[in-house]
Amino acid sequence: LDISWESCSEVITEYCMLHLGSSSYRQSKFEPAENPIIIEENTNFQDREEKDNIDNSVLISQCSQAVSSHIKNVVERSMPHLSSVGMVSVVPNSELRGLFPSSACRGSRNSDSTGKWGESLVYQYLLNKHPEAEVCWMNKDKESLAAYDIKLMFKGENNLQSTRFIEVKTTRFSDKNVFELSFNEFTFMSSQGGQINFDIYRVYNAGDSTRVTITAVRNAYSKLKNHGLKLCLAI
Repeated sequence: LDISWESCSEVITEYCMLHLGSSSYRQSKFEPAENPIIIEENTNFQDREEKDNIDNSVLISQCSQAVSSHIKNVVERSMPHLSSVGMVSVVPNSELRGLFPSSACRGSRNSDSTGKWGESLVYQYLLNKHPEAEVCWMNKDKESLAAYDIKLMFKGENNLQSTRFIEVKTTRFSDKNVFELSFNEFTFMSSQGGQINFDIYRVYNAGDSTRVTITAVRNAYSKLKNHGLKLCLAI
């Protein structure tokens, strides 16, 4: 994948400025919301703190959407060829309606419940999208400790079977594109010379039925070798 350093530099710089820069920089990039949510002063709140919490929640939601949209525009402007080479595919919110898990995770700081919610959503999505395939959710009843979360199996001619191994990475945020990959997951992904069909499904806005989306990266190891994905280490 041919990506110029100038393109990468622009996207990285913009991302850092939006998340680490001053509030005046962010303010200069975004116009006020066209239809802001206004809370009437005569609303009967139990106390002032409750109103402040709602105000902050609305502001955070609007800022998150604006930042996510702005970064997407920067990426598309700098690297318009990414979508054309099939680097990732995005499952829009409209295709996920009716598939949401019953368990709640919105507002929860428990990463396990958030992760389980995302796995359940991807499992239901794959069942709906591939009725002809066998979909096995490894952690449905208990944690399997496998190097992947879901196994998608197709039967072809002469009963030959093709299998895709799917790792689900879930976040409650709309623009958090960095996530942990365990040594076990990386070892499995890169085994057999990276010939295993190992896909990563990133679930954004987990728990929010109006905004949740899925970004699917097929053949993640191949994308890593071709510089479509990056690895980082944290201390």
